[in-house]
Amino acid sequence: MIILKKYLSAVKKSIDDGAKVKSYFAWTFMDNFEWALGFEKRFGIVHVDFKTLKRTPKKSYYFFKKLVEQNSIPFDF
Repeated sequence: MIILKKYLSAVKKSIDDGAKVKSYFAWTFMDNFEWALGFEKRFGIVHVDFKTLKRTPKKSYYFFKKLVEQNSIPFDF
């Protein structure tokens, strides 16, 4: 979640500086295979247990969900 907040803070700064940002998306919804790192690094906002394929939302999922629902970047990060 910390990395997502950093990225969105940069987006907010860009908007404050005059950039016309129309959208933002998370790199990947679920943890997956990355060519350079295999299954070691997890980038998704939903954790995937690769043995059972169970999917569990991470804190970053709920953070991003709130952003989407509010259609805004909070000022308190």
